Amino acid sequence: MIRIDLSADGLARSHFAISPVTVTADLLMALYEHPAGVPREIRERAVEALTGREFGTLITLGAPGAHGYCPDFLRPIPAAHTGDLDDELHVITTTGTDRVRHEIAIITGGGKLPGRLARATEQGEQHLTQAAADQLARLFHAVIAPDWPRIRDRLEADIASRARAAAGAGLIAAIDNLDACVVWNGGGIDIGLRYPHPRGARLAEPRIIFQPSPWFHRTRFAIDPPESPDRRSPVIHYPAGADRRTGRDRRGRRPAATGLGEVMGETRALILAESGGGTTTAEVATRLRVARSTASHHLQLLYRAGLVDRHRDGKHVVYRRARLTAIDE
Repeated sequence: MIRIDLSADGLARSHFAISPVTVTADLLMALYEHPAGVPREIRERAVEALTGREFGTLITLGAPGAHGYCPDFLRPIPAAHTGDLDDELHVITTTGTDRVRHEIAIITGGGKLPGRLARATEQGEQHLTQAAADQLARLFHAVIAPDWPRIRDRLEADIASRARAAAGAGLIAAIDNLDACVVWNGGGIDIGLRYPHPRGARLAEPRIIFQPSPWFHRTRFAIDPPESPDRRSPVIHYPAGADRRTGRDRRGRRPAATGLGEVMGETRALILAESGGGTTTAEVATRLRVARSTASHHLQLLYRAGLVDRHRDGKHVVYRRARLTAIDE
């Protein structure tokens, strides 16, 4: 487990953000670790693009190394709520030499560079970061751009649902619902890991950046060790809510695949999955592409069954999945 201590000021400075470059870089990791979580049309475009030779540097850097690590300089922290593609690529190309060397050393464990990585770095760190940025830009335009409006809307919807949770119960409510392995615990965040982490178990940070991921089915994080050059704030990449077009969950499955859809029907199972962070009738209708009357009917049934709670927020009625162990697990 990693413990990140946050002061009251640090919690106030923590925020959610969307990064087109990070979404692109994370696609490489998702294709390597969990390709079923990537929509088929995007997966097919990515495989077609990546079979060429023009992405060699990016593939070399982006494939997970030891402990699933990829260089953090490929994922710049957005300067605004939604990052600008060109601005973020510029941040990559201007990454300091010491930081690039430090992160390459993490990949290799301080040993000899593999052949492909050695060739990618033989012309210097600046050439490496420029090549990586150029290839990220090409991958974004070839694979992500056709679906970027929908992907961005999905990430925005996830953040909006957490903003409603924070408005009703404080920022801690939004954080506690990120993923099962991320828990607010008395002045800080505990991140459960599947393996011992070599970079230390406890850190004090001035803020945390939370970024929803459309590809990941489990939370990942980027936390610089204290000795890192140009040390950055920690970033937690957590699974975004269900895709509003396909209704697929964090693992790329429809709820029926878990057995819940077989019990209550796929539409109600999808709506129940959508209501984890709080949602309105209009939002359910938009995300699942059903009529508002249909969404309202199913929400009413779920409410009467005790599976969702509801409260009024201004002009809207917000539904939130009830805390039932059998469903939450």
